[in-house]
Amino acid sequence: MSDEPVYVRQTKVESTEQAKAWWNDARQAASVQGCVFFRFSIHDDDPDLILIEGWRAQPDDQGKPRFETTSADVSEAVPKPKARRTPRP
Repeated sequence: MSDEPVYVRQTKVESTEQAKAWWNDARQAASVQGCVFFRFSIHDDDPDLILIEGWRAQPDDQGKPRFETTSADVSEAVPKPKARRTPRP
């Protein structure tokens, strides 16, 4: 079983420069939370999707990168709330 990171964050980027800047900012944020060991990943199927994971100590087993992805469009998957009508006096 893998050791779970205490910091996990992902985003989409448009360039290598943007990825490097984002990873640097995310690493600094994870350091504030006590992380000293980091893994940076690029999604195999979507090279614009990047991930940082941070641990407070180097884990014996990092496990697979913890990307959160979905194939459904969220706007279609989540039903919209019905409009409430205000009762007439």
